[in-house]
Amino acid sequence: NPPNTLRFLPTYTVFNMNNWMPLTLEYLSQSDYQKVVNIYEEIVENNPDDINNYWYLGLSYLLLGRAEEAQSTWLMVLMNGNDEEVNLWTKELRDILTTEAEKQAHNKNFQLAWNIRSALKEIEPNNLENLLKLLDLSVVLNIFDKNPKALYRLKNPSYIKH
Repeated sequence: NPPNTLRFLPTYTVFNMNNWMPLTLEYLSQSDYQKVVNIYEEIVENNPDDINNYWYLGLSYLLLGRAEEAQSTWLMVLMNGNDEEVNLWTKELRDILTTEAEKQAHNKNFQLAWNIRSALKEIEPNNLENLLKLLDLSVVLNIFDKNPKALYRLKNPSYIKH
């Protein structure tokens, strides 16, 4: 019996998980996000202490249109950190989401870019750069609401108590 092999990658063991990255990149390039989710779920299960994997698992959920699962994955980690860790982790997550949103926009996947930026808005509601890019994507997607109250909601999400 091989030691603790990954179910979906029989040739990769948990102890040699660096080999999953090329496969993940291949699936991402093919937009096969379910396979990416499968990989990251397995990685998180077998290596729960590596916080970065949660960021990418959440991103994978988001790319599949499963925004609530993405947010839950990220918040589960963020709720368990002290202030210093949460600040560091939020920056890491912001960088990952921003990079992916820019990549998706560059590839003209404007809806995915908008979804990613919307998720980032939930994490960092006062990130002006992200809000402006989100507004720009809303115009590109023709979902921009010119009503001033809509602009207020964009800047002040409903989950924040005023």
